[in-house]
Amino acid sequence: YGMTRDPELRLAAQSAVSFILGAQHPGRGGWRYVPGQESDTSVSGWQLMALKSARMADLDVPQEALERVSHWLDTARTADGSQYVYNPHASDSPAQRQGRLPSLAMTAEGLLMRFYLGWDGENPAVISGADYLVASLPQLGTPQMPLRDTYYWYYATQVMFQLQGDRWTAWNERIRP
Repeated sequence: YGMTRDPELRLAAQSAVSFILGAQHPGRGGWRYVPGQESDTSVSGWQLMALKSARMADLDVPQEALERVSHWLDTARTADGSQYVYNPHASDSPAQRQGRLPSLAMTAEGLLMRFYLGWDGENPAVISGADYLVASLPQLGTPQMPLRDTYYWYYATQVMFQLQGDRWTAWNERIRP
């Protein structure tokens, strides 16, 4: 709908937005794989991207929903706000523990979400987080030891593009090939 503005698509697009809004966790502010149950940074990022697109298409997205996403990010960030975890509420078990630790992919996604919510490249947490990301520029590795992380690269490329400057140049030179 946002690309065509075809009036026949508006109701369906708004219905999809309404579903996303109804699936948001009322307290934690994010989304997970089952509507209204828990939150994680990964699923929340995809849902915020949809809501950002909906707003750009002039669909109804209440500000309160975006404020709840910001609350989720405040929960999923490190103390200085520069890095993000998958799920700080994950159980402290061997299978789930990794999700409680900051990662490159979740940091990239969290920073991009902050851009969507109005932060800019001058924010100290963005600068520190971007420096954390640029310290791990894309690498292909070898066929025996591949190092591709498409999820990380997808989000970090957008973060670096938003920042421009030396970080974008270094990132783009590595990702472009």
